[in-house]
Amino acid sequence: MSTPDHMASWVAVALVVLATVLVGGFGLRISRTTSDFYVASRTVRPRLNAAAISG
Repeated sequence: MSTPDHMASWVAVALVVLATVLVGGFGLRISRTTSDFYVASRTVRPRLNAAAISG
């Protein structure tokens, strides 16, 4: 038997899976090689990079 809470859980899981696939597909379009992935295709500006490193 399926309760409404059980169904809501499955819907939530399906939404997370869908979001993961969409974000992965978008990321694949941007970085094709390993070096593109590691250096963000050289598109990150120094100020933003410094903010990311400093936490």
